[in-house]
Amino acid sequence: MSLPKSIKGFDRYEHYYFFTDCMLCDCVKKHRLAVSSTPRFNGDEEGARSYNVEVITIRCSCGRIKTICDLDEFSDFHLDAIKHFHRRGRTQEEEDQDHYNVSLLARYFYYLDDGKYEKNIKFSSAERETQEHCYFAARRRVVEGEAEDLIKELIAKNSHAYSQAQEDYKND
Repeated sequence: MSLPKSIKGFDRYEHYYFFTDCMLCDCVKKHRLAVSSTPRFNGDEEGARSYNVEVITIRCSCGRIKTICDLDEFSDFHLDAIKHFHRRGRTQEEEDQDHYNVSLLARYFYYLDDGKYEKNIKFSSAERETQEHCYFAARRRVVEGEAEDLIKELIAKNSHAYSQAQEDYKND
């Protein structure tokens, strides 16, 4: 079945197929969007309990699997992002520009809190949840077509957080 138009048409028991460029083998391959079950742990090391969580995954026919988000977090935005970032016929320049914009804006959102840069806490050292939140906000700007305008505005304002994000991106 092809990707649904909105989250209202999404059936958790269905598999959705689409063709896109595979990041692993650099060929156009069939991909599957589906709900999978994955183990999670809570508690400390001694008393850790395992439980299963349903997550949205994209699986390439070459074997590569990418987890998108938990099923209960899946929204129209995630679906739009999948359609945007996995559409066929994207040029390498478009992919590179989107990757650059997402990476740079994620760091910008992270460095909006001034204390992080002054305390020498790099984006790459931040907690995974914090990074994911920043990437989510950055992807939203790219998918909605606001990234270029926001970056131009930040350059014009000579934003300190944007300068820190650029420096961090170059050093990463």
